[in-house]
Amino acid sequence: SELGVSKEYRNIWLENYKNSEKLNKPITFEYTHKINEKEYHLYVTTSYIGIIKNKKHYSYIIEDITEKKNSEKELLYTKELLTLTNDVAQVG
Repeated sequence: SELGVSKEYRNIWLENYKNSEKLNKPITFEYTHKINEKEYHLYVTTSYIGIIKNKKHYSYIIEDITEKKNSEKELLYTKELLTLTNDVAQVG
């Protein structure tokens, strides 16, 4: 697009915009957005506002949940490591 947003990201947003309009309620979704090889995990709420001057309008709120997602990954890794350690200790 003119703003440099990939087709993949546009499609994610458009799908959720349409769902918000169709269901007539706010829609929340998560997705991973890459910028210069860095990943950002985003939590988005979007809502159809209505037609203003013959154009559809939507609002949105974006929350960066990257730290939360990274912490979840670290916690999962630690749990797996603890389980493996316990399994090895029971064998020995």
